[in-house]
Amino acid sequence: MTIAAFIVVIGAWAAGLVGLIGQGATAALLVVFFPVLCLGMMLWWTLGKGEDDLPFMGY
Repeated sequence: MTIAAFIVVIGAWAAGLVGLIGQGATAALLVVFFPVLCLGMMLWWTLGKGEDDLPFMGY
């Protein structure tokens, strides 16, 4: 899921940059998928260390 969110975030940014999709669509995709990417990376990083407790991310 983290990889898919990464692909969507980068794809939306690139498509918005070259004008394939509008600014509203770019913003909507980034608003929805950026938190998914952040949470997925935080969980992957934390669980890779073998810690039992999840730290507060503040997001």
